[in-house]
Amino acid sequence: MTYGLTAVAVAEQPSASPHAPNVPRQLHPWGKFEVGAWKVLRATTESMEDGRQTVSVTETRFTLEGVSESSLAIRVEVLVEMAGKRFRTEPHVVRQGFHGEPLGGTLQIKDLGSAELSIEGRNIDCRVMEVNNLLSTMRTVSKIWYSTVVPPYVLKKETTVTDTATGRILEQSTTEITVLDVPCRVGRQVLSASQVKTVQQYDRGTVTTLSLLSPEVPGAIVCQTSREVDREGQLVRRTTVELIDYGLQPTLRHPGGLRWHFLPRRVSELPPEWIRPGLLPEFQGLQWSTAEDGSER
Repeated sequence: MTYGLTAVAVAEQPSASPHAPNVPRQLHPWGKFEVGAWKVLRATTESMEDGRQTVSVTETRFTLEGVSESSLAIRVEVLVEMAGKRFRTEPHVVRQGFHGEPLGGTLQIKDLGSAELSIEGRNIDCRVMEVNNLLSTMRTVSKIWYSTVVPPYVLKKETTVTDTATGRILEQSTTEITVLDVPCRVGRQVLSASQVKTVQQYDRGTVTTLSLLSPEVPGAIVCQTSREVDREGQLVRRTTVELIDYGLQPTLRHPGGLRWHFLPRRVSELPPEWIRPGLLPEFQGLQWSTAEDGSER
């Protein structure tokens, strides 16, 4: 998973035909912010392979580099720490449309009309779009439920990725809001966030992810935890992601050597009910206690 983004980086190519955006720019998790907005996420990953456990830490800085009438560009810089060593990967730029689709494919968008979703007993009017994107031999078809008034605006998404050369389904995923209006402390502020659950199914197994998203943070993600199991249900990998720092305009703080320069503050922390790699018994699974949402923040 590319934290804070909804698509992988691809070489920019002209689309098969120009198209106007079908949703407002503000509905994209980066779209409401001005060029120069940025964030840094820290991901801690625990992998279990051949009876061995390895832990790696990745810090990723995302910076909004540009916004056009139908797409945006985000610069991605990565620092990786493994076995006590840190190294930097080559920065790259991700360009995507407002539905989260990578540029360069053959894009078809259908307006499927209005629909109503029920979340926590609340009925919410949505606009449903089907986004069909063919990039090389990979076809991605997403059915997306949008709300223009209820954050995080994408309230549900169902996606299928198919290899058109073989007809094989590479991935099926469902993303949906499970809890609205979760109080979430970010720096000195208490923001309203939403809990989102994503289930991704592959040939090799399943990845289940819980996220807290706030529209006030560039890229929306405040914290996240995921758990990957193989086809036999055995734990393969689990990852926690935490927001380390962010800004709504360009910053003079640049990476120094193999470290970032941060403000001396704790920006966020994972909810105590969520699994932290290696700290909680595996049988507890992924859970969220809605009765305690605001009591510990």
